[in-house]
Amino acid sequence: MKLTYPLKENYVTLAAIAVTSDYQGKGVGKQLLNEIHQRYKKDFESIYLYTADEKN
Repeated sequence: MKLTYPLKENYVTLAAIAVTSDYQGKGVGKQLLNEIHQRYKKDFESIYLYTADEKN
């Protein structure tokens, strides 16, 4: 994997996030990521999600 920019020192890495096909395109994944961000933003400088799909 090639990174486009250097990682911050204090960070969380999300390896996988999945939404069942019945709920895709309805904002469920976005809500999940927003909740993760709210819970961890005070303790970590950045949160990274690795994805193979460019549209994500």
